Amino acid sequence: MKPLRVRWWIYAYMFGFAAMAYVQRTTVSVAAPELSAALQLSKQQLGWLFLAFTAAYAAGQLPGGALGQRFGPRAVFTGIGLVGVLATLATVLPTYLLAGTALLGVLLVAQALLGLGQGPVFPVFATVAERWFPSRQFAFANGLISSGMLLGGALTPPLLVALTAELGWQQAILCTALPALLLTLGWWRYGRDRPEQHRRVTAEELAELDPTPPAPPLTFKRMLEVLRDRDILLLALSYLCMNFVFYMIMSWSFLYLVEQRGLKGLESGLMAMVPWIGAAVGAAIGGLLADRLAARHGPTRGYRLLPLLSLPVGAAMLAPNAPPSDAPGARRSRENRRAARGRQAAAKLGYIRRKIPAVGLLHDEALEIIEHNAETVLQEVGIEFRRDPESLRLWRAAGADVQGERVRFPRGLCRALLATAPQSFEVHARNPARTVRFGGDATVFSPVGGPPFVTDLERGRRYATLADLVDFIKLA
Repeated sequence: MKPLRVRWWIYAYMFGFAAMAYVQRTTVSVAAPELSAALQLSKQQLGWLFLAFTAAYAAGQLPGGALGQRFGPRAVFTGIGLVGVLATLATVLPTYLLAGTALLGVLLVAQALLGLGQGPVFPVFATVAERWFPSRQFAFANGLISSGMLLGGALTPPLLVALTAELGWQQAILCTALPALLLTLGWWRYGRDRPEQHRRVTAEELAELDPTPPAPPLTFKRMLEVLRDRDILLLALSYLCMNFVFYMIMSWSFLYLVEQRGLKGLESGLMAMVPWIGAAVGAAIGGLLADRLAARHGPTRGYRLLPLLSLPVGAAMLAPNAPPSDAPGARRSRENRRAARGRQAAAKLGYIRRKIPAVGLLHDEALEIIEHNAETVLQEVGIEFRRDPESLRLWRAAGADVQGERVRFPRGLCRALLATAPQSFEVHARNPARTVRFGGDATVFSPVGGPPFVTDLERGRRYATLADLVDFIKLA
């Protein structure tokens, strides 16, 4: 049995880097439901995080390719791995220390750092493919690498959902740092820039490779010539059109499944991995077919045929996901417009104010006993505010005794703070007629379904269950 060529071990590391890159870049979008709830991030702020990564990733492509030519794949991929680990830590650790605008700024920098670090991945892999693979396998090797990145994206949703349920979203993201670090150290030990530099590459394997003359010196003049090349510009335009859809699906699909389709837990993770698996299989098969078409019809026609056939099919498959006719912004049918007019008429009705007087369920002596016992617990035991530095800061400023994450309340503090609250307040609606007043004789009845997420000592932050709702009712 012939030993496996060294180039396939080199490829295995490239496959690992591609998969790990997509695990790292997908973690924020998969953790978005928990992350946005825990850190109070809006959809717009989540979009800024996605933009920070994508903009930095795009900006890092050209310099990354230049670094690959200048320093070689071994050093550059080692740097890619270390930057990815650092960006992962910078995404999670500040959430224990910061809050508000400061935290959002750090998260934006962390995502931009991740984007810059991953920018060179595929440009430098092109150098690896050119040096380590015969030209007849270029498309196949690129297709397999695309499969690696897509499989990484496929594994992330179910893996991160399962880890989040057990450990919480922060620890789940941190778990991705260890395999990335091990991959990087292994590559530094095994990888080489060229086949002739590797002691395990045989003369027979070297003879299978095409001669690769040294590249001319990298200068700004040469880079400008590349940027002015018509074929390069058209290819970049095609990537722009294709990746607009790709990055939109990559960034928002998991949140869409959770919030719009109502999927929960592992179900959402498994559903989110389906398009990634399909894309991974398609990339591998596409690379193989492209090589065969190029061998049969020549490189110019052969490499063009497959995308000219497959991309329109992909566009047609997106059509069923268009918003329904009654969705915001979609064209409404006559029945939908009639229903909309009915809803508008109902909205004109004023809010019903129930002037129900306050009812004293307990006498003053019983209330004093409850208050005394509650203050004893609050002063001697206190309450822990975990991973919430902003609340700790506010309690410290209000005069509470803050030790680590535990807050103890001196007697009388809670009553003094409650005295500063207004006797009534209003929640203003877009339609002033729907504004709601709370307090006084304005009793408000509202259905409550319980929190979407809970945190307990054993399992950390997780999705809430019906049993949790029952426990909250008992506590109340």
